[in-house]
Amino acid sequence: CSVFIFVWVLSNTNSKAEISLGDGFYASDDGTTLIRYDGAGGAITLPTTANGTTITSIADGVFMNNTAITSVTIPSSYRSMGSAAFSGCTALQSASLGSVTSIPSEAFRNCSSLSSITIPSTVSSIGGNAFNGCASLRSATIPSSVSSIASGAFDNCRNMTSFSVDGGNGNYSSINGCLYNKAGT
Repeated sequence: CSVFIFVWVLSNTNSKAEISLGDGFYASDDGTTLIRYDGAGGAITLPTTANGTTITSIADGVFMNNTAITSVTIPSSYRSMGSAAFSGCTALQSASLGSVTSIPSEAFRNCSSLSSITIPSTVSSIGGNAFNGCASLRSATIPSSVSSIASGAFDNCRNMTSFSVDGGNGNYSSINGCLYNKAGT
């Protein structure tokens, strides 16, 4: 009589370690991406390094539905942010976007306390619904670098009173505070 015993070892090869940066911030195991936040909120400034590596991006939805953050400063080392990064942050009143190159879809969707946004000159595109539902948003400044604004980017911003577009922008213009394509339509 023979008895065979099989041992199966299961492992999750998709799991990645994360680096705790303090104050509730966590970076990817390679240190380049901010992947999680469980801090106290208030006025936050994103960390710039993880274990000596410069952080350059924010993963999708990292701050999504955080109702304690009131302001955020993204340092100039950051070049990208994921979709819905700050979506639903209802207490967020102001955001300094550093040197990000695009504002992705739903990045600030339903940030109902966000009252104004200045888009940095490093941004070339604004994604769909990026600011949709930002009920307190009153003004937005579009730099010359923005060549694409997706559909719905500023929908449901019911208190929007003014768009200002840099005169050097080849794709958009502002007429009496309203946003138009360069042809004025």
